[in-house]
Amino acid sequence: EPPLLCFPDHGMSLYTASNLLEDAGERYSKWFVKQGSPVGLAPLKEVWETIDRYLSRCLQKHRGLILPNFCKIGWQGERKNGRAHSHLYFELSETFMKNYFVSNTRFQSLALEADLSPMEEFNFSKAAICFSTKLTKDHLSAGLRVLVAVIGEALWSGRLVSLDFSIGKMVGKDREVKFLFSADTQQAMLQEDRNAKTPRPTNVARLEFEPPEGFDPPSFPKPPPTAAVKRNDKTRGGGRRRQGASRSRKQQQAEILNLEAKGEPVVQRMPNQERSRPTSRADT
Repeated sequence: EPPLLCFPDHGMSLYTASNLLEDAGERYSKWFVKQGSPVGLAPLKEVWETIDRYLSRCLQKHRGLILPNFCKIGWQGERKNGRAHSHLYFELSETFMKNYFVSNTRFQSLALEADLSPMEEFNFSKAAICFSTKLTKDHLSAGLRVLVAVIGEALWSGRLVSLDFSIGKMVGKDREVKFLFSADTQQAMLQEDRNAKTPRPTNVARLEFEPPEGFDPPSFPKPPPTAAVKRNDKTRGGGRRRQGASRSRKQQQAEILNLEAKGEPVVQRMPNQERSRPTSRADT
């Protein structure tokens, strides 16, 4: 089992974020002395607030955030009564649970990856540049590592832990952890996401052309009216086919007369008579 920190005597009172920062501050400063880092020691409270701002920004964009070796927080989608719903989701990482012998609350069912929003890995450079004006990526890397270790050891000790975030609070009791999300914050994020997806009408003023004084629009001559074209009845529908059929019959009659004049036998076939099937040698 992992060794416990030498916590100050808080008794069995609630372990809050202020207690966390106080207990982790000494280890945080020792890490910088041991590494011989040239950067100055930034307050650990600034590290905690930067992590919180990074997390809130990701959730506002309907994305999740993965805190290395700690947890992932994001959105989970599900269908209720034929309609799609989204709610915030929290899950401890396997590494954190194995290292500190803690688990997610037994009342929580783990979500499938397909039901979760896209997750973003915690980027220390992005956090330092976009969400802090004092910290570097080294500050955040060391600070997050120390905070995760102290949180794990506090949970392992069985203490009642309640850590406040801007989106709610993480609660731990008897080595079981859950996250109580703020309903107002969750609804505000959902409404903001719906407004971002809904196209907003643009109020563009209508431009009206006002000709200058003395402007005379050009006049163009009108084209002559086109005469109506009469269609021949013979060209409508199957007229051409009927005309072609009559010419073929005339040609047949002329061929019959020529054969009769020559004295050759004429074999006429009825229009509906089927063609005789040619006999093969097998039939004979």
